[in-house]
Amino acid sequence: MRTYRALFLGAMDPATAAAMRGWLSAGHEIAEVWYGQPRWKGAIHRDARYALFAPQWSVSTVARRHGIPVRAVPRLASWPERIDALKAARADVLISVYFSYLVPAEMLEQFGDRAVNLHPAPLPRYRGPTPFHAMVLDRSILTDGAMTLHVMTDRFDEGAIIARRPVSFPSDGSLARYMLAAATAGRQLLSEALPAYLDGTISSVPQEAEDATYPRVTARDLALSSSLHAEDMRFRCMVLARRRAVRVDGFPALRIAGFDRELGPPTGNPAQIGLLTVDMDAKDRRVRLIRKRPWSSPLGKWRDWVTHIAIRDEES
Repeated sequence: MRTYRALFLGAMDPATAAAMRGWLSAGHEIAEVWYGQPRWKGAIHRDARYALFAPQWSVSTVARRHGIPVRAVPRLASWPERIDALKAARADVLISVYFSYLVPAEMLEQFGDRAVNLHPAPLPRYRGPTPFHAMVLDRSILTDGAMTLHVMTDRFDEGAIIARRPVSFPSDGSLARYMLAAATAGRQLLSEALPAYLDGTISSVPQEAEDATYPRVTARDLALSSSLHAEDMRFRCMVLARRRAVRVDGFPALRIAGFDRELGPPTGNPAQIGLLTVDMDAKDRRVRLIRKRPWSSPLGKWRDWVTHIAIRDEES
């Protein structure tokens, strides 16, 4: 089997660390890891905490153990030195994992069909940067979760599909556990499917354009409202509120940390906001929600950390 040398474009995220481990475990090399501006503040510090408590999920730890340079890069389209830096890496494969920027066509041309991307959704559905939340909104995450490996083009998530692995949604509703399961699926794709594709054992298949969706999910889309059924409210609270408090449409300052119970049929009365709870109508039921408390966010973060520490995701 031929040994390939890859340039990784990634986020400072557990999915990138898992993908790196998968590629290395298959006997291949990583020239460098480039990461762009994180989508949320604190991502770099979070990776440093992973290095201490859950090193298998830390990009910097995986890179350090294998002597791989890691560098922050600007938006590729506006970086004059991008081609020179690309050639200096001497890579023959380009691998993208949750990378922040669109890769310019002249960079992709250096690799041809050896520029690939991991996308945490069942492409061609759920293209774009918010597939997790889009699948939560329509609850397809319960049945259709997947990680897709596909060829990159100069348009987001439109290239031919190399392989896909299903990702099961956990019974406890933990989005953190689900995202780590997706990261593990990505590791498996890079250790098994990608080498087979590069060696010509398997071929890519064009996406069915008529099945494509590109949802754009905003914070307002994730908010609770009286237009939702009670079960949809319960599901959003179970999945989303355990990590970050959920908004209520029409109440900008109100934050919800959980779903308490159904109270009966809808009453037609406005929301009643108490010190600890909120009673409001859903589309089909009157429900009681739990307001965010000072300890809600720290507790959610602690649960996430326990999940990351507990799930080792070791290669077999």
